[in-house]
Amino acid sequence: MLHFLLIVIALLVIWGLLGPLAKAWTLIGGFVLLLSPSGARWPSRASSSGARPDTKAPLRALS
Repeated sequence: MLHFLLIVIALLVIWGLLGPLAKAWTLIGGFVLLLSPSGARWPSRASSSGARPDTKAPLRALS
């Protein structure tokens, strides 16, 4: 929990040093992430458990 608070404080300090245009873009990006359906932006748990997507399927389709 302490690490999380330190990261948040560091991000707020960095964000405070940015200009207003960068702040606007970060706010827009945050709202897009919040409004996007859950799981659309983040990788699913299945992919993080070692199951990798079949990256050779397009190559097999071409041959």
